[in-house]
Amino acid sequence: MKIVIFTHYFYPHVGGIESVVENHAKRLAERGHDITIVTSDIDSDSRKDSRDGYTVVRYSAMNLLEDLGIPYPIPNPVDCIRVTRTVVDDDTDVLHVHGLNYLTSLLPLLALRHRKIPTLLHQHTPFVDYSPIVNSVERLNDAIVGRLVLNQADHCIAVSQNIADYLEELGADRTDVLYNGVDVDRFSPNIAETLDEVLYVGRLTQKKGIERLLQTVKVLENYGHDSSVRVVGKGDLTKEVREMADSSEILEFEGFVESERLSQLYSQASALIVPDQTGDALPTLTILESLASGTPPILVEDNQLPEVFTKNENYLKAQPEPESIANAIQRLSRSPELREATAQYSRKTAEESFNWESKIDQLESLYQIV
Repeated sequence: MKIVIFTHYFYPHVGGIESVVENHAKRLAERGHDITIVTSDIDSDSRKDSRDGYTVVRYSAMNLLEDLGIPYPIPNPVDCIRVTRTVVDDDTDVLHVHGLNYLTSLLPLLALRHRKIPTLLHQHTPFVDYSPIVNSVERLNDAIVGRLVLNQADHCIAVSQNIADYLEELGADRTDVLYNGVDVDRFSPNIAETLDEVLYVGRLTQKKGIERLLQTVKVLENYGHDSSVRVVGKGDLTKEVREMADSSEILEFEGFVESERLSQLYSQASALIVPDQTGDALPTLTILESLASGTPPILVEDNQLPEVFTKNENYLKAQPEPESIANAIQRLSRSPELREATAQYSRKTAEESFNWESKIDQLESLYQIV
């Protein structure tokens, strides 16, 4: 099949959707599909290049909002439409569009609205809670841009049930849930020896629960806990995390790390801390990567998890209070038996339920019914 994938960001820009699109494109190309990704030129100097058997074509865009914690590029409309019409031809079998929220999705679909090409909409996020003012703009954007994109789609998929529910609130007739996958070769418990440390991976923002994480570190220090809490990521709270790490005996700040180092950190951690899951698709990519690494996550919310998740087997549950998260960390630290059992079951869950190849099988089936 000839498949054109539209996404707001792509490599070398780093993020969850970028990772999903890259894994889809690489594995679909390996199966013989003709894959082209159309995306913004954010963080890239190249307008067109080839990666792992697929092609990436970019149009110009501005990225004014990301520094404010809002990943929303503004495309040059003329260039976006020109690139779209150049890439998509009569041989195109499917348009795979990531994210109803973005102008980078709407403009290509409007440019192609008379072509009647089967279109699959792939939603990764529900409504994301920011500030009251930003929330009002977001709701307006979803009501206008989101519904226009939704109206152009022939079929919808969501990466979790809560996102499927959100799509149906916006008017989707039917949404299939296609959970994200994980590379069980790249993320493995065999990369490094497990240490008595817990890990956070993600953006360093209030939305991700960083303030709660830092409060948890203070509780652990008051308890006399001597194992490490390692933080990986960047964001508008980087300064606060770095300053606390400078004065803390247990907090280690890594900042942004390359993929090889990230695999090592997952593998050596005894647990992943997920201090806030508001607005996330469950399970998140970081949760899946930790499972594949034999590193159970500590979650403060579990009512949207798939049925393959079992408390105290492949994850630990804590209340949102820092004291509860700290107690879960200590419980795991003090019980080698629990740590070993949850590590083994976490890895098994990733291999059996979330490996990428099984997800590509499902995606190919969805392409056939669009």
